[in-house]
Amino acid sequence: MKNQFFKIISILVLPMFIIVVLLGLSGCSNKQLEGVVFNTGFNVEGINQSERSLIEQRLNDLESTLSANDFYSNSELNKINQASKGTKINIGNDFKHLFNVSKEINEDFKSFNPSVYPLVEKWKFNYEFVKDYLPNEEDIPSKEDIDKLLPICSLEYFNLNQDYIVKSVSEAKLDFGAIAKGYAVDEIFNIIESKNKVVNIGGTIKSKKSIDVEVLHPRNSNKTFAKVNVEDEAIATSGDYNRYYYFEGKRYHHIIDPSNGYPTGFYNNNPVISATVVGPSAEICDALSTVFMIESKENIEKALKNKKFKDYSALLIYKDETYFTLGDKVFDVY
Repeated sequence: MKNQFFKIISILVLPMFIIVVLLGLSGCSNKQLEGVVFNTGFNVEGINQSERSLIEQRLNDLESTLSANDFYSNSELNKINQASKGTKINIGNDFKHLFNVSKEINEDFKSFNPSVYPLVEKWKFNYEFVKDYLPNEEDIPSKEDIDKLLPICSLEYFNLNQDYIVKSVSEAKLDFGAIAKGYAVDEIFNIIESKNKVVNIGGTIKSKKSIDVEVLHPRNSNKTFAKVNVEDEAIATSGDYNRYYYFEGKRYHHIIDPSNGYPTGFYNNNPVISATVVGPSAEICDALSTVFMIESKENIEKALKNKKFKDYSALLIYKDETYFTLGDKVFDVY
């Protein structure tokens, strides 16, 4: 267990999420809390002492419930993933909420599919991934490997009841990595009473006060691609540059397209490599930023005209460094 603990800690180096908040924060004071959750860094601003304790406990509860990390072997998520078909696994309100919201988003976008986790594991982009991973030819999934796993990557194999969930296929697995940080941000944000509150978990941010947020260049972390003002709303970014590796000159990254089992954009000469979403809910921003890495521009435009998502805006950055903005939010592109 000790060796595994240090293995986990070794991958807790903060990934270069493409969002940097211009808050001028330093250190950790009574009004600020910093730490690590869901294998990434978090920063909370505008809290009092009593809120600090509540936030620490809430984050611990969320991670110990929703984490796919083996360090939390008794998490509800891990118990479900390890269960055989027909086994009842008791769940709480957090898991139930994320599962239901995920199903709702999946009805709008088949590209949002938390049950694609067996493919994420096959591509070796699960929580154990390290930056210096150098794959061999046998490490790259074959088309036969992918075609074998695709049929089990369906939310239909998970049956949710009032207090438990049952799988109808033993090999089916879930991962809420594309939405859990956003949910946690919303939950922590709702604990804090200050009008100056800002919550940042791994680059998924929600702020009550007016702040400027930089969107970093997805191919040059020292360069700013755009800036956007956020006030009483959230922002999240997904990109192909946090978990990736190269094999024979080809770039493979962790966002898997459920329609074909390959990293999104694999068959596209000019794919989206970064998607930033701004809107009222951090949870929805988090999920949509992944969706918009996969969906066509036409589908995204149609979605943002839908009443459900009309208050959300997006910035899409393509491989050739061109960009496209959608919605009412103004992104100041450099």
